[in-house]
Amino acid sequence: MTGDDDPQPGLDPGGGPDAGGDPPAEPGPSQSLDRPARQAAPPVLPTPGPGPSSARSARFRRRESDDDSPMMDKLQGYFGLSKTPFGRGLAPGMLHRHAAHSEAIARIAWCVAERALGVVTGEVGVGKTAATRAAIFGLDPARHIVIYLGNPDVGVRGIHTAIVTALGGVPKNQKATLIPQASDMLATEQAERGRTPVLVIDEAHMLAHDQLESVRMLTNFDMDSSSPFATT
Repeated sequence: MTGDDDPQPGLDPGGGPDAGGDPPAEPGPSQSLDRPARQAAPPVLPTPGPGPSSARSARFRRRESDDDSPMMDKLQGYFGLSKTPFGRGLAPGMLHRHAAHSEAIARIAWCVAERALGVVTGEVGVGKTAATRAAIFGLDPARHIVIYLGNPDVGVRGIHTAIVTALGGVPKNQKATLIPQASDMLATEQAERGRTPVLVIDEAHMLAHDQLESVRMLTNFDMDSSSPFATT
């Protein structure tokens, strides 16, 4: 005897074999004592079919895997383009002629016809230079000669030097002789050769006051009765 309340080793409180219960069934050939209970399989969801965008991406991936050409060539070939779109070197005929663009071209053409001073203003990237290029493209090269100054940060002497060089002359060394040389060559080009010089100054917001005055003084011709060139 012991002083504990535990049952004797031969007795099973849960109804084991010593308590008169049925003995457990022996495992069959397809059963295993260590095998976990089988769980229900997850539901199978329908797979959506490929849409137009996924089909296009699959075709592009097949082309990419079969072709080792550069990526931009692949894009041009995929969309059927002959050149890279939206470049800066587009021909004037390829530009979108919206109302503001057409108005700017018309005003520049008027300045050239009247041999006047014109200024094209606008936010960065709106197409000021593109409109000027389109207007110049429409001029008759037999009656006009374009003098383009892309960087005005050259001072007063740089403007006169660019004019003389574009008209086929050799710039003088002294400012006192360079200014009359530029003025005379502009007048000669218009009076003797029948071609109107068109001075195009890009990024004109960088011009200093003395540069603006030098351009204005070049238009003072024949006692301020006419101008031998146009400026925009």
